[in-house]
Amino acid sequence: MKFGSGDHCFELVEGWPQRPDDLQLGWIGGIGVTSSGRVYVYNRGDFPMAVFDAESGAFIETWDEPRMVHAHAVWVDDDDRLWLTDQKAHVIWICDEKGNILDHIGNEGQKGSVDGAPFNEPTDIALAGDVGFFVSDGYGNSHIHHLAPDYSLVKTWGGRGDGPGVFNLPHCVHYDTRGRVWVADRENNRVQLFDTEGNFLESWTDLLRPADFVTEGDDLVYVCELGGRLSVMDLDGGIVERFNLPDPRAPHGIWLDAGGNLYVCEVQADNKLYKLARC
Repeated sequence: MKFGSGDHCFELVEGWPQRPDDLQLGWIGGIGVTSSGRVYVYNRGDFPMAVFDAESGAFIETWDEPRMVHAHAVWVDDDDRLWLTDQKAHVIWICDEKGNILDHIGNEGQKGSVDGAPFNEPTDIALAGDVGFFVSDGYGNSHIHHLAPDYSLVKTWGGRGDGPGVFNLPHCVHYDTRGRVWVADRENNRVQLFDTEGNFLESWTDLLRPADFVTEGDDLVYVCELGGRLSVMDLDGGIVERFNLPDPRAPHGIWLDAGGNLYVCEVQADNKLYKLARC
């Protein structure tokens, strides 16, 4: 079964991954792949992380980490560290590939305010080099927080609403090569763009509850839409490719590996994840 076309053609890999019969995953919040070819499936089950081989789909291991409460998003940095947004612990965990917690951002187990101060059920983090970090503080707060490289708070902007610069569930955040901050404003069915000071730049609609971003090169962003679709966008908001995903119920997280293969996870009771190989 193929999806997309041209340079953005993908084919569903049947039988991937190979789940052990006794492995019970919870709802899958996010997915990421390291340079060693390990696929990290961050979920809301008894074992918050399940690890598979990217090529074969073979099961590798699970993490038994009781501090991880409610999986929401994964980002893998250039050093193969995993940045895991934990919605109900109100933190972002920073881990190595073996599941050791190296650090965390936020006050573990302490809910922030509903009108500004971080974090209150955060949803994602974007790494921005010397600029620092941007966190979408999604379910309880509806703000974006700019953090310095030492994790101190620089600025907060947003609030709840449907006009420019406010949000109805900021679900994912991305820092692009033009120095702009993308926010997946999920329940407003749009992506909003800001400069690093939080000034509103523009808004792109025609999206079905955008849930997650992943980049390809310097000038393409894949947008996973909870409405069952994937859109490949350029940095001007143009649609380069668009297609419905294999199981369109609730795609929540995506990742591209070094070979351009796409991984998708769903936040639904059957806890689906699948691999789409580049044609």
